[in-house]
Amino acid sequence: MVRAMLLVLSTMVVFQAAASSDAVVQTPAKPVDFGPDDPVAKDRQHYSVELENEHVRVVRVKYAAGEPGLLHEHRCGRVTVYLTPSHQSLTRPNGEVSESRAKAGEVRWSPPDRHADRNLDDAPIELVFVDVKSACGK
Repeated sequence: MVRAMLLVLSTMVVFQAAASSDAVVQTPAKPVDFGPDDPVAKDRQHYSVELENEHVRVVRVKYAAGEPGLLHEHRCGRVTVYLTPSHQSLTRPNGEVSESRAKAGEVRWSPPDRHADRNLDDAPIELVFVDVKSACGK
């Protein structure tokens, strides 16, 4: 079911990008600079790329119970699909801390952001986010 949800989500993003071209052939998108604080480059223990093309990058995230992550930056807007229930804290560079809860199967949109995660659950958490390359900031 999770794989089907990811396939549907990825397909929707790719078809939306294709539909926005109005049947005009698009040149390939310029490569996205995810920056030195990209979570995939900075923290391979928790982040792995599942699929990448000119429109999206699909990243799987896994944290053990109570485990903290490194400060990192998401330069693109992204769609997140929670594969397990999640209770996390997000600490921003200015020290502001917020908590986030999600149910398994929940889907959210997030704008570009910089934070460090911590799994506040007593169980592992897993999620997948889809970086939308047309929604990148810097």
